[in-house]
Parts: sequence; C-alpha cells; structure tokens
Amino acid sequence: MENRPCPSEIFPVGPGGDLADAVGGLSRELARQGHQVSVFLPGYRQVLADPRAARAETVYKHTLELGDAPGHGRDPDPAVE
Repeated sequence: MENRPCPSEIFPVGPGGDLADAVGGLSRELARQGHQVSVFLPGYRQVLADPRAARAETVYKHTLELGDAPGHGRDPDPAVE
C-alpha cells in the first residue's frame, strides 16, 4: 500500500504537537510493515533548516503569497489605483 500524508508538521522535523507525533509514528510504523510512505510537508523555515531536510527530495514546489495587495488573492479596487 502507498501512503502519502500531507500534514502541516511531523516529528522530529519541524514544529511539534499532537499531529506531528501521530503522523511521525504512523508513518514509521507503516514503513516498518513494508508499506511505501512518502510524507509531503510545507517548506517552513524551521523544517528547511533541519539537517534531515537536506536528505529530502523536493518533488513539488509551490509559492503561496498571502496579503491583500493587487495580485495576491484579491481583485484590486480600480477606484484606489
């Protein structure tokens, strides 16, 4: 079985919490049982700074810009420009 979780965090890389513990433990156990496991994480600075991240393969890169400037998820108001 192939398993591809996409959590916002995973232990021991990146921020830690209940979700990180659960995804990390489940992924390790599935891999131990012979399943193919690929975990997709957001490229948070803390995650990318971890030495273990250097061993990771980047398979998809997407930049999400947040804010209310024109072109950032909201139509500009023509009366303002």
